[in-house]
Parts: sequence; C-alpha cells; structure tokens
Amino acid sequence: MLGDTGVGVVVYPTDSVRSGTYKVFNPTGAALRPGAAIAARWFTETAIRGAQGDSGTVTLETDRNGRLSGTVSAATLGVPGLTKGRMRGSFSDLEVQKALPYGCVADSLHPVKDSSVS
Repeated sequence: MLGDTGVGVVVYPTDSVRSGTYKVFNPTGAALRPGAAIAARWFTETAIRGAQGDSGTVTLETDRNGRLSGTVSAATLGVPGLTKGRMRGSFSDLEVQKALPYGCVADSLHPVKDSSVS
C-alpha cells in the first residue's frame, strides 16, 4: 500500500519551540525536556511495521516568519521486536500552532454553565 507510511516527530521544549538541537529519547519512558521523540509505521506485504527513536537528534531552524524547518537523524528500534535501524529525513515550512489547553478540550472550549438553584 503506497502512500500509507506515517512518520511522527514530537518536540518537547522547555517552554516554547525554538531553533536548536533536541536529543531524541525512547518514548516508552517519561518525556525529557528539552528533547524529541520520533516514530514511523509502514505496510509490508503481510504486516504493519513500525519503529521508534532510541537516540539521535532533531535540529530545528526558525525563519523570520516563525516557520520551522529541520532535520532528523536517529537510531531506531523496531516495534515489535528489537530490530535496529536508522532514520534520516528533513522537513520544511511548518507553521507553529499554539498548544491546546491541558485537560478536556471540549470543557475548556464550551464551559458548563452553573445550573444550581439558590
């Protein structure tokens, strides 16, 4: 199945996303700040395969309009199993979006009115 490959890169900044190099950590533990996590999935003839980052770097650059470009270079572990591999790639012209609030998004977007009777 061509066209159904997915790659995810998550950057965990200390406060906001900035230009710089973020160390890749294995995402099965707690998020390390500043740091980054990566994962990929693809289809073979008989199975869905995946990999997650184990070490390496994600490097970000911000242009004058606040858009991000960068590179990924990481060692990976296969999921399931422990097959080792390498992931390298680049991305460009990404728009930074404000993070959604913590908790239930629906509650924060549509607050419940007080229906108590006094």
